[in-house]
Amino acid sequence: PRRVMLAHAIERLGRAVARGMGTRGEAMMADLQSRLRRAGLRDQQGRESVEAFLGSRLIAALAGAVVLPALLDGGAAHAVAGGALGWFLPGLWLSSRAAARQAALSRGLPDALDLLGLAVEAGVDFAQAAGRVAAAGVGGPVAAELDHLQEDLRMGRTRQEALAAMAARAEHPGLSRLVAAVSQNLRLGAPLGPVLRAQADQAREDRVQAAEKTAAEAPV
Repeated sequence: PRRVMLAHAIERLGRAVARGMGTRGEAMMADLQSRLRRAGLRDQQGRESVEAFLGSRLIAALAGAVVLPALLDGGAAHAVAGGALGWFLPGLWLSSRAAARQAALSRGLPDALDLLGLAVEAGVDFAQAAGRVAAAGVGGPVAAELDHLQEDLRMGRTRQEALAAMAARAEHPGLSRLVAAVSQNLRLGAPLGPVLRAQADQAREDRVQAAEKTAAEAPV
């Protein structure tokens, strides 16, 4: 299909950009992959397609270099400005999306952990509990991550492996802390319910502190 061919072409373009930047390109690729992960942007295979994003940035830069001079009836200076604008705007959009998703995870995590803890304490299997919480209306990226967690468990991953994969995908401090606590608990063979309740309380405290920080930094 044309869409697949176009996607492959953009990825090849992105790889060419990265190769042209040498070691600096490798650092940029690593940073972009982390930002794409935090933003929850993955292709149909679940990969953070850094090459596709780089290729899209180059296309946006070329478009900006053509469109801005045409709109302003300008010359080379406008072409350079348009190219720079086209290159940097996707990066700003990505940073904004990543910040919004991290904030959404922080908002949704406490209630999701409360529900997960209640389900586990009621005797529901951990994988089933994750699916039930995801379907219970928590919504947003928390539900998406729990769905992915349940799918990993269905595919045969251990609970520790599935949780570690979730923490790596989200790159969210609350989820990373949860994974560390639950993994230790599973190694000890202790009940999960109390750990999930404690993590919910900590996530709720983090949410309050984040709200207070935002309020304190807001202009008067």
